[in-house]
Amino acid sequence: MKIAVCVKSVVDVSFPFVLDMEKLSAWEDDLFYKVNPADKCAAELALTLRATYGGEVVYLAYGPPRVEKALRDCLAMGGDQAFRVWEDRPQAGSFARAYLLAKALKGLHPDLVLCGARSLDEGSGETPVAVAEYLGFPQVTGITDLLSLEQNCSVIVKRRLERGKREEIECALPALLSVETGINQPRYGSLPNVYKAKKAQITNLTGANLEVDRSLLKELAALMQPESKSLPRPRPKKTFNLESGLNAAQRLEWIMSGGGGKQSKSDFLEGEPEEVAKKLANIILENTAVPNSLKAEGPGK
Repeated sequence: MKIAVCVKSVVDVSFPFVLDMEKLSAWEDDLFYKVNPADKCAAELALTLRATYGGEVVYLAYGPPRVEKALRDCLAMGGDQAFRVWEDRPQAGSFARAYLLAKALKGLHPDLVLCGARSLDEGSGETPVAVAEYLGFPQVTGITDLLSLEQNCSVIVKRRLERGKREEIECALPALLSVETGINQPRYGSLPNVYKAKKAQITNLTGANLEVDRSLLKELAALMQPESKSLPRPRPKKTFNLESGLNAAQRLEWIMSGGGGKQSKSDFLEGEPEEVAKKLANIILENTAVPNSLKAEGPGK
């Protein structure tokens, strides 16, 4: 059984970086990259299935040479092969990337394709759906658990629905599954595996190797071209308006209190316990909707 895992290299936002205000993008020298968390969970699921049912696990990633680090991180977890898909003319948009990944997957003939449900940078979740469409595979999204697998037959999974609901689906193989982040806890690569991954050979696949349709690829890339870039609109801060009838001292007190407004006046009830109880009962009757018959009787009767 051959399992293919599509991974993506995303920016590690735990490291600070500087924003280029002219291009509205981060300085490339300041950025550190890591494997998308959902894709790491997909890799862990693939390794678990290989340990149970046997077979082969291969990794694919689209991007420039820097994505090889993400592939080697996955190989350090375990796996057999890694492929980097790239086009001489970089194609923007998830549909163009999905088309190139699907072309690479067709040559590998996988029985099961695993992807992360969404990435940290874009978060659209379009790539797994588009890859399944180009491959002609049935797909199930939002996987939270894999219940059973029958080799070369079908897989039964549990997927996430709205409002915390779940549903079980049986899907025929070959198929594509996109998994959620919390499906498992990805393992750490052992030191021998890390060293082995650094020396591993990563196969580069380009448009010439994949025999892509250039006209279709150009149309797909044009679908997701950004028209313009702008800084995000700052969130408006909540402010308070000063009352026009306040004098200078009252205005200053209002500002120092943070606009909390006037405090409600509190009345203290004094006297003997019976008198305090009657006064309290009168206050409750005056501020509570009660039958007139009960009001006529008065408190304490």
